[in-house]
Amino acid sequence: MEGKVVLVTGANRGLGLELVKSLVEKGHIVIGGVRGKSLIPCDSVELELTDLSQVKDSINTVIERYGQIDVLINNAGIYLDDPRKNFGNITMLTPDDLEQTLQVNYLAPYTLINNTMPFMIAQGYGRIINISSGMGRISEFDEYSYAYRASKLLLNTLTISLGKYFSTIEQDIAITSVCPGWIKTDMGTMSALDLPSKPVHFMERLFALNKQDINGKFFRNDSELNWLFK
Repeated sequence: MEGKVVLVTGANRGLGLELVKSLVEKGHIVIGGVRGKSLIPCDSVELELTDLSQVKDSINTVIERYGQIDVLINNAGIYLDDPRKNFGNITMLTPDDLEQTLQVNYLAPYTLINNTMPFMIAQGYGRIINISSGMGRISEFDEYSYAYRASKLLLNTLTISLGKYFSTIEQDIAITSVCPGWIKTDMGTMSALDLPSKPVHFMERLFALNKQDINGKFFRNDSELNWLFK
């Protein structure tokens, strides 16, 4: 596969760091979006997801350096209302918890996409991968993890809506949501079943596939998921 210019958010740990390492090894030009100084094996750009104007500036910085962004991977995310970490049910959720979760998990990816998309359209190619979760499907909602579930549901609606739009244009641009599954990261905990390398290998294949095979779809590794139900 021809080397791509890839921007990965949340690149300093967990799934993001595994993505960066693997993509660099495959010969891609990788830029890690990080907050503050981080030691990662690629170029980096300051990315503060709670400051949407700074998010826009970060995209402009990448374009100034490399002239293009071929692949955007919206990986960064937070899970403040995680019941595995002693957070209670929806009645314990504060407006600040909800606002911060939606800011990082939904509004920041929306802003990144909105500011990257014109460059992808101009160059005629682009792949956008939203790291989502099966917990963002209507059938999976319960009284726990409301903020996290709602943020991933909204992220999935962004994939659906933009996928509809991309299907109407001739440029080779596709967007997809990916649930990485339960993997061993700080968010997933060390009790998880799989290593981050499993979804990484799938995503490396994903952005090389044809537009019609992935655009507006939802995957967990090699399986396509239903947007609403298990």
